[in-house]
Amino acid sequence: PIAWLDLYFGYPTAETVWWGTLEVHPHWQRRGYGGEIEAGVVANLDRDRYRQIRVKVALKNWPAIRFWWRRGYDRIVGYHGDRVFDENCYAFLVLEKCLSG
Repeated sequence: PIAWLDLYFGYPTAETVWWGTLEVHPHWQRRGYGGEIEAGVVANLDRDRYRQIRVKVALKNWPAIRFWWRRGYDRIVGYHGDRVFDENCYAFLVLEKCLSG
């Protein structure tokens, strides 16, 4: 397999889809597969049932933040983690993409 993913439908609200994971094998990264997978998932969602899709991204993971931001996950709807910056601390942004309109 070149990638694996898991999605949660109806979490944290009934109208939300949550990306649990989208991981592309390092050998296959930077070839557009992650974007194709994301676009395919979004294109096949029931727009009458789901209004937004969310993902949690580590603040220290700049490539992932850029990946999701370029794909329209441009609304910050949450923050989880440590409140101080340190190499042993972690924090995450919850990014959202609107599916309607």
